[in-house]
Amino acid sequence: EYPHSIKDPRRRPDALGGLGRCFMAKGMFDLAANQLEKALEDAGPAGGDRSKSLLYDLATVKEKQGDVAKARECLARIYEVDISYKDVAERLERIRAAGG
Repeated sequence: EYPHSIKDPRRRPDALGGLGRCFMAKGMFDLAANQLEKALEDAGPAGGDRSKSLLYDLATVKEKQGDVAKARECLARIYEVDISYKDVAERLERIRAAGG
């Protein structure tokens, strides 16, 4: 369903995000990151729920890939607009404490 939904501009960000989460669950982190980054381009306002969710997922993928700097950047973008979103503050602190 996701590949078909990507063709509809109204559903594209959600479809790309869902596809990215599927790849993440399968451990295909490079494909997941690619889909999530595309979804972010189409997601709308930076502080919106959709964008925060996509950034959070992208941070998770980047952490699993060992790209701590990119993970920190994604989490910081969320933190700037919503300091109480999920465990963003805790994750940022953990990354900083580890020297990332």
